Amino acid sequence: MTPNDTRTTKDARQRAENIQHGVPQNTATSWTPEEDQLLRNHYAQGLTCAQIALLHERGEIGILQRLVELQLLDNQDHFWDSPCLARTIHPVHT
Repeated sequence: MTPNDTRTTKDARQRAENIQHGVPQNTATSWTPEEDQLLRNHYAQGLTCAQIALLHERGEIGILQRLVELQLLDNQDHFWDSPCLARTIHPVHT
């Protein structure tokens, strides 16, 4: 079994558990490169965090955390005041 197979199996189990517990399906599962690109696109389009979370079937905090990891959102300035929870996400200021 390859590491990718192990991740896929773990993610499938997590998705089933998420559905059983009524949380977004992809909560606590691995992000794929394709999903990261979709997230970048949704962010660039100015979608709200809630809209992105629905599209990705993840929680809003998970979306915020991933945007920080991808360096699209600045943890220091914008993470905990959660501007995207109400309106659109503010980009990292360079």
